[in-house]
Amino acid sequence: MTMKSPIAWGFIGTGWMAERFAITLAAVEGARIAAVASRDKARAEAFRQRWGGDKAYDDESGLVNDPGVDVVYVATPHPLHYPTTLLALNAGKAVLCEKPLAMDAAQAREIAALAREKGLFCMEAMWTRFLPLYRRLGAVIAQTGVGAPVAMHADLGHAIPFDPQGRFFNPALGGGALLDLGVYGISLATMLFGTPSAVHAQATFGRTGVDEQCSVLLRFPEGQASLNLSLCNALGNQLQVHCRAGGLRIGPSFIEAEDVEVWRSSGDRAIPLPAGACMAPPAAPASLGARLRKRLCGGAGAPAQRPGHPVLRFPANPHRHAHQAEEVMRCLREGLTQSPVMPLEDSILALQVMDAVRAGW
Repeated sequence: MTMKSPIAWGFIGTGWMAERFAITLAAVEGARIAAVASRDKARAEAFRQRWGGDKAYDDESGLVNDPGVDVVYVATPHPLHYPTTLLALNAGKAVLCEKPLAMDAAQAREIAALAREKGLFCMEAMWTRFLPLYRRLGAVIAQTGVGAPVAMHADLGHAIPFDPQGRFFNPALGGGALLDLGVYGISLATMLFGTPSAVHAQATFGRTGVDEQCSVLLRFPEGQASLNLSLCNALGNQLQVHCRAGGLRIGPSFIEAEDVEVWRSSGDRAIPLPAGACMAPPAAPASLGARLRKRLCGGAGAPAQRPGHPVLRFPANPHRHAHQAEEVMRCLREGLTQSPVMPLEDSILALQVMDAVRAGW
């Protein structure tokens, strides 16, 4: 495979996330959808007609054994990530699997072992890791003089309409705030601090038995991280990293952000501009009507730029998942079996943490 070889993708799953990724691939040079599979042939065919592809399958085996597919994108419900990924790897296909990679760390270790045995590329679709801001986060901390990170706090919550059969609230589909939302914050916390030495958590369980709200506290040898997660409430959805001589604030939706506010405790020197960044323009003052609506109705809104706290911008592709797709394609063209940005060991560690959270419940 050459550096310019087109990459043929096979989709397993036709839900909302698959559609979002299909839209993304249409904007990625050298990518094309070759096939799609769903247990409902009509859904597979409808997806193929909307988003492209040569073939539609009503079973996963047909797709993973299709010689026209280079890499399988797994967009099934959470409990099916593990068996579907194993099926694709055993068929000799590279895999990009939606997050979380599996339901627990034991399943993730089995996936990693099989990928290693087969010499095949495999990666969890933790697309946030590939945004320019997060690719440069370590450099931002090092180059802006804020000092070593000592604490991280993240909120991630949405007021999702209750549907006992939907994937958020149905335990049979791997529902719950931890698996669906917590994986983002935990992945970033372990990226910053490594392996936690202690895990504490509390959860509120809803009518279907899944964790509708969850709070997690992780202690590390060199810091700590706290997460608030909710399927019932719209939280601030911001990430703050507190450092020894300042800190960072990323929002209003930290999982897809391109702006980071930086502050230093001393406040007496200009913030250096890291490579790949530009200064974000000052936010326009909110109108009187907007301020009144916020006071009456609540909501976090975009973070206001405070005096002396410059906002650095790391421009991202409007199709946020494009950075991840480009990385998968780069790895395949270069013959890599893992991405150095999101190795399987990181996915296993995040699931180890989530296992400890659930054990604490």
